[in-house]
Amino acid sequence: MLQTYLDLLAPQHRSQPKLKAWLTATLTPFVDAQTCLSVMQGVFNLDTAVGVQLDTIGAYLGAPRTVGFQPSDGVSPILTDTYYRLVLRAKILSNQWDGTREGYENALKLLFSTYPIVIVDNMNMTIDIAIILGATDNLIADLLANGYLFPAPAGVTVNFRAAQPHTWAWYYFKHLAWTAEGAKTWAQL
Repeated sequence: MLQTYLDLLAPQHRSQPKLKAWLTATLTPFVDAQTCLSVMQGVFNLDTAVGVQLDTIGAYLGAPRTVGFQPSDGVSPILTDTYYRLVLRAKILSNQWDGTREGYENALKLLFSTYPIVIVDNMNMTIDIAIILGATDNLIADLLANGYLFPAPAGVTVNFRAAQPHTWAWYYFKHLAWTAEGAKTWAQL
């Protein structure tokens, strides 16, 4: 990158070693800073960051890696990068949420894009949110139950429910989807 700037010298000055040395000494800190900034953007990208990089993002967002409960399947309360990334993404979405029902639903659907989700407004200041998880996603259910993945709107009681496929709860949520949103959601489950 430094050579790019040196190539901007007029032809009659390109052969002057003292001028080149002076420009190199002057421009090197700026080129190094620019290189550092370009690397930082990739290092602290939520999709590619790992380990300490995620911890730094978490410290900035106020979301520690260690959760304040013991997960039901006996795993460590210190989240792996995959689950921590989900918690951080939820924190970012909750900070950007505009307070509307549509915004809440869109944020949840964005956060759980790989899982079928059913959102039912009971019209009595409560909503039921059902997420169909895989058989090994117990930690996600625990994070939901303990409020780590998305806040409840003010004044509204949110009932998060998670179910694995082909369980009683899964069939119940399919019924909720059928009655609340019609056959299109039923087919998606």
